[in-house]
Amino acid sequence: MSHSHLEIVSKVLHYSFMLSLIIANSRVLALCSENFFGSRCQYKCQCQDLCEGDGSCVRNSSQCLPGWFGLKCQYQDMAETADVQSCLSSSDRQTCQKSSTLDTILLTWSEPQVFTWLRLILLETATFQDIDIRFKTSLHNFVLECSNRIKFQPDEKTVDIGCDLNVPINKLKIVSKDAAQIKSIFVSGGRNVALLQRTSQSSTHDSEEHYGAQRAVDGSVVPSCIEQGCTHTSLQDGQPSWTVMFDKPYNVNKFVLYNRFDDKPDRLKYFDLQALDSNDTTIFSYHDDQSTQMRYTVLYFPGGPVASVRVSEAYKMDDEPVPIVSINEFEAFGDCVPGHWGLDCRLQRNVPKNANLVVIWRQVCVVGLLFSPAQLLMNVIVLANGLEQASGQASESL
Repeated sequence: MSHSHLEIVSKVLHYSFMLSLIIANSRVLALCSENFFGSRCQYKCQCQDLCEGDGSCVRNSSQCLPGWFGLKCQYQDMAETADVQSCLSSSDRQTCQKSSTLDTILLTWSEPQVFTWLRLILLETATFQDIDIRFKTSLHNFVLECSNRIKFQPDEKTVDIGCDLNVPINKLKIVSKDAAQIKSIFVSGGRNVALLQRTSQSSTHDSEEHYGAQRAVDGSVVPSCIEQGCTHTSLQDGQPSWTVMFDKPYNVNKFVLYNRFDDKPDRLKYFDLQALDSNDTTIFSYHDDQSTQMRYTVLYFPGGPVASVRVSEAYKMDDEPVPIVSINEFEAFGDCVPGHWGLDCRLQRNVPKNANLVVIWRQVCVVGLLFSPAQLLMNVIVLANGLEQASGQASESL
């Protein structure tokens, strides 16, 4: 057998092995409950109907639950909570499309927000070459331009635009002569990267099953911690704390803590939150000085990737012997660190053209779970017939 034939056989064996991994992974995904998916069942389904094993909405529908959008419906949509002043809120789409004076869309939030990127869905193919995005800060009402703007067009009717901002905003204005062509606007609030991550707490009250640390990242905000369970430190712990440890560092922009909805919400009052990096060094600290809230939102402007978050409590209620950390649900919204992408953040940009294509496609298909086994088999056959040419194309597309 010639050397070239041996190379082809070797490459086909590589692809066959990769395909077997994907099929095995798909079977693992099928073991998840109907509300979760992923290799560790670590992602929560946010489709209007049920999710397939890979997180896609059933019947190939792209309908996410209100407040969610993007890849596998995993991105929080901040536009859902905004007051939108434009034809987007009009039920008469024909009138909206015919308006020749519409050139501005204004979104206003009642609470400060961190902006990273937005997505525009268009009625018709439009270039949006002169689109202008402006912001107003919630602190001093300054008008800000879109700094270091990045524009990406996944398809002819979708436009993604990112900006660098280091202050909270409460107004977002889109100005364009093509504004009437915008069908939908999604403003990314990031993904909940805390969901089902590793957790610990300094002590546990009563039972681990009912009051364990994992209760705060199980994806459920429960009406009663006494009946359904929340995190709860011991009544003998004088310095209580709760910690979530991410599987990898993430760029986080917002922390959300849901309080107990029963008769003990004051336990979370005056909590302290620390974000730590991979060296266990504190890179962000927050001390709550608000009145008791049912939901606390803490904004964080990236001062470095976050590897873990610790919540501690020093405030003691008058009728209890020690401070208690009791959290209904904890969320951390953000995304992959620069240079990585995909739900697992294992895919990397700028892959060199001479990179091993098997590695690239294993990242895309096994880790990213972007293709079904049948789709992958078709790709394997195509790649086996034109490996070198496909390698260059795959490297450029990534």
